[in-house]
Amino acid sequence: MFDNLSGNLEEQQDELQRLLESQEIKTHSLDNEIEVVVNAKGTIKNIAIKQELLDDNDPDKIEDLLLVTLNKALEQAKTKELEESQKMIQSMLPSGLAGLSNIFGK
Repeated sequence: MFDNLSGNLEEQQDELQRLLESQEIKTHSLDNEIEVVVNAKGTIKNIAIKQELLDDNDPDKIEDLLLVTLNKALEQAKTKELEESQKMIQSMLPSGLAGLSNIFGK
């Protein structure tokens, strides 16, 4: 019953990592002055700050907006990673046991 489970585990984990690396999550500050792009692994790929915000010459505002936007993006990445991990576990479990993958999540 579980013969195929351990054999596919490493392959499935590698596939999951590739999937997470390829999925981009874009998050904006409330006023769209900052955009943060992360992948679903939580790696920051890009940060864009509009020139108008820089021209305000208010470093505290920039820092606050950046922190909030980064944290929001990283939280979304964590959520996406959890969703994709649960999908992987679901696909690996034999039929009839698929419901067990939710005992650790939601």
